[in-house]
Amino acid sequence: MGKTFFSWLLMWIWLFSPNAPARSETASAPAANDTIPFEIYAGYLLIVHGTLGGLSNLRFAVDTGCSHSLIDRKLARRMGLSGRPGTVFNFGRSVPVEWVDVSGVQVGSLTVNRAPMMVGDLAYSKAFATQVDVILGLDLLRTRNFSIDYRSKQIRMGGLEISEFRVPMDNGPMFVSVELRLRDRPIRVLVDTGMRGMLLYQDRVGAEVREAKSTAAVDAFSLGGGMRVREAIAPRVKLGETDLDRTVFLMNGPAPTTLPQIDGYLGTPQLNARRIDFDFRNNTLGWNR
Repeated sequence: MGKTFFSWLLMWIWLFSPNAPARSETASAPAANDTIPFEIYAGYLLIVHGTLGGLSNLRFAVDTGCSHSLIDRKLARRMGLSGRPGTVFNFGRSVPVEWVDVSGVQVGSLTVNRAPMMVGDLAYSKAFATQVDVILGLDLLRTRNFSIDYRSKQIRMGGLEISEFRVPMDNGPMFVSVELRLRDRPIRVLVDTGMRGMLLYQDRVGAEVREAKSTAAVDAFSLGGGMRVREAIAPRVKLGETDLDRTVFLMNGPAPTTLPQIDGYLGTPQLNARRIDFDFRNNTLGWNR
């Protein structure tokens, strides 16, 4: 019988919408630096508290693997928000979603007058013994540099400290990615704070990984439903000069025309770092161990 190893696979990339989402409207310039305390669940799920439309103390999951922020369906209905249809890419498949415009978004000093958000059922977040009301996605997170300090359990917005390790980061329109090396083979992966472990598309990363012996079957769950992936031990995996855990999760990738340059996802806990730095100004990912 397979095991359930990671369930918070929030890897949504906007594909198309009859009514494309408008850009977020920032209300005011944030303070130079700001710290936001977070709670951590299952060793990687980061929860901060914030406000939407006057409703305070809502629970936001911090997820750079989600291209656009998302509001739970029950909360959207409670706020009387009407949706419009759209489609997103989620874990190798296209998933229909609604889009709504949400006003009064505030997390720490991050304040947005109006933000387009996807609507989804986040009830499965209760598997982590916590309720999630909103996914704070890359569209809002990338408006400022930020660091995640796992030791102090704080997110620091604004100025960054010097990183012990640093690699170039591709700051694309819908995701951020870095280059890994599987032994001598370069691959490109999305950087995902909302995921545990490393997921690779086995049909894109070469026979050595594709033919690696499975160590377990894994049940994974997300907005698009459940699926089975396999756990295996990859060849040596490096990010810059840092060796990463060789345990990976494998599945077939989407159609070749979908994210053709991406070979998988890197969950930030895989870095085993005490602090991770997202520098969108200089397009670098840094970390301290």
